[in-house]
Amino acid sequence: IVATAVAANCVGIAFLLAFLYSKQLMLRLKHWFLPVAIGLYTVGVIVERYVLLNFFANSEEWMQLASRGRPNFAAQDSVWGTLLSLLVVLVMIAWQYDIRRVIYYVVAIFLVEAPLLWFFYPSEIGRLNEPFIFIAIGRTVIFLAVGYIVTRMIGAQKQQRIELAMANDKLFEHAATLEQLTISRERNRMARELHDTLAHSLSAVSVQLEAVDSAFESSPADAR
Repeated sequence: IVATAVAANCVGIAFLLAFLYSKQLMLRLKHWFLPVAIGLYTVGVIVERYVLLNFFANSEEWMQLASRGRPNFAAQDSVWGTLLSLLVVLVMIAWQYDIRRVIYYVVAIFLVEAPLLWFFYPSEIGRLNEPFIFIAIGRTVIFLAVGYIVTRMIGAQKQQRIELAMANDKLFEHAATLEQLTISRERNRMARELHDTLAHSLSAVSVQLEAVDSAFESSPADAR
């Protein structure tokens, strides 16, 4: 029985990994890809805990073990058995989406799990024992608290990324402005140097050429 349960878990995980690594499904489902994967994994976890294990718990092999003192499955086993698996999915939803979708997920798993708990353990649910109270109140509070904390952390991280992007944009603009200012200063420096050196030299040469031109008539030898 235990080996079969472990094999079922391995098959479920392998199926989930194959689904997540399928590029064709990703292209076809697009934005529905991750929600479908989460839904399949959640349903698989709940079915494995409530349907498969209870089926084996009612088998002759398990009855023989129970007659030897091995305890039978109780509602607590199924409820606590799904806690960690569903919590992992909840963290994924909170990480990828927002608190509203976390609430949708918590309500959805309660609506799926409560009827199964009622069906497989009617005596305990009829007395509103610990399992039903736990999934109705305790686990809901845990899930919402974890989802809220994760979404706040991701929200803060996203805000930091936005602020960092804005700071990078401002830094890029500042760098571009500084580059333009540097180019303008270099142009002004070159203009001053041309005005103070080359322009004066050319003016002096021009005056000398005019003097030579005027001296050609009166004193050609001096002009030469």
